[in-house]
Amino acid sequence: MGLRLALIFCRALSGILFFIFSKIWHYRREVVFDNLTASFPELDADQIKQTARSYFKHLADLIVEPFLIRNLTKGQLRALTEFENLRLIKKLLDEQKSIVLVASHVGNWEYLHLLPAFTGCEVFAAYSPVANKFVNKALMQMRGRFGVQLIAKRDWYRFVMRRRDKQPAIFVTIADQRPETPSGHNMHFMNQKTYFQPGAARLAANLNCALVYLDVVQQARHAYSFRFDLITSDAGRQDESYLMQCYARGLETTIQRKPELWLWSHKRWQFRLRQQTTKPSREQVFV
Repeated sequence: MGLRLALIFCRALSGILFFIFSKIWHYRREVVFDNLTASFPELDADQIKQTARSYFKHLADLIVEPFLIRNLTKGQLRALTEFENLRLIKKLLDEQKSIVLVASHVGNWEYLHLLPAFTGCEVFAAYSPVANKFVNKALMQMRGRFGVQLIAKRDWYRFVMRRRDKQPAIFVTIADQRPETPSGHNMHFMNQKTYFQPGAARLAANLNCALVYLDVVQQARHAYSFRFDLITSDAGRQDESYLMQCYARGLETTIQRKPELWLWSHKRWQFRLRQQTTKPSREQVFV
């Protein structure tokens, strides 16, 4: 399938999904409003409404883009993906340093499975298996197309530590997920108290490897630029809390650049105390 035809098909399918979100299935709309209102107190009701609408358009794209990634060739996907500051990755690998790459739920993280094609080194990524075996198998095949080796989260830490003395590699983890309990690093993030899982910083510190933040910019619809920003080349010499603060500040900057690209329907602040906020009603979003 040609790239242009694939994009037309995906955009048509995305339009149908957005209509469903608008008129039929109000998927986590209250969660989206609560999160946006608490994160951007400077925005008025109309601005929150517009950001929520833009988010659901992005969510529709996010759902259909795996079909794009699964069916396009490496060359076609390269036309939609750019990795900036690759010289940093090359420098660290040349110094025989492994890299813990801390990514996020901004944009579409599925494009990261092109990393081996751009870096030329082994890339391992933590993943959460899906309960449906058919869906899980399809996702595994898509994510492993270009050489990324997927490791179940329950085995992630042990796996990485077992290969610490082997060739330098990149270990990808999405670090903005909510902890299962109100624990971990507690910091001010997006205008509110937020708990962060410490796993990525702890792993980098125990490996004494480099910790690199992955910034994301949307260049066009379905097209992204990913930039590698160094947090530290020697994580073992830094305080774990400091490393997570650096990640949180980087993520905040990324989100504020284009808020609708983050995963606002995730119950990220489930543990916070509910605050009385002024917000547009759920019924007003798509009027």
